[in-house]
Amino acid sequence: MWVTAASLHMEGNAACWLQVYKLQHGLGSWEQFMQAVEEKFGADDYRKSMAALLSLKQTGSVEEYAKAFEQIRYQVSMHNIGFDETFFVSHFVRGLKEDIRGSVQSQVPLIVDRAIMLALVQQEVLENSKARFTKSFHNNRSTDASYKPDNKYSNTSGDLWKARQLWEYRKQNGLCFYYGEKFEPGHAEKCSKRVTAQLHALSISDLQMELTDEVLAELEREDLLASELAHLSLNAISGTEGNDTI
Repeated sequence: MWVTAASLHMEGNAACWLQVYKLQHGLGSWEQFMQAVEEKFGADDYRKSMAALLSLKQTGSVEEYAKAFEQIRYQVSMHNIGFDETFFVSHFVRGLKEDIRGSVQSQVPLIVDRAIMLALVQQEVLENSKARFTKSFHNNRSTDASYKPDNKYSNTSGDLWKARQLWEYRKQNGLCFYYGEKFEPGHAEKCSKRVTAQLHALSISDLQMELTDEVLAELEREDLLASELAHLSLNAISGTEGNDTI
């Protein structure tokens, strides 16, 4: 009766195949008929379903992956009911993202539903951890943005290097540090009259910069520090102790 009822729903090539099948084998039992239909029309579907199951990987959320896995799992089971729960659990865990898979695998789930639940829990833990990190990162950036270092000197290292070259040149050639003129007796008085009270600096045309009192003071501090370090190093190398060494 089941075979007759099923044959009434076959059309086209399926109906033609059924006529040939009845002539060759008769209707037979329901199990025999279902096996013949499966071999004829379901072999390729089974192959595709199995390939999809083996290649399925999580690319989005756990919910999306679990839904796709369950759908393919049922398609495979329709063609072959011999696969047990362990088979499907192992393939489900294998397809999870790496940061979720380890936690689920360590719990050794025995059924797919248990594996799905563990994956959802681990996903929630990771999302909460990421949210806390993002919040902390933005707070730190806000703090850094509001921080303004109190730098007394605005000269960059490049500008300071240029100033040092000019300063050394004028020092070696006996020139005025401010104007570059020959430093002669009485020049200081003359120079003080030419320096404006507002700027108290000289624009250097060749370097397009100014040698201010602050720049000169900075250069003197560097020289003093270098001198002290050199004095310490020489005494350390010779192994002697001096009044000014530590």
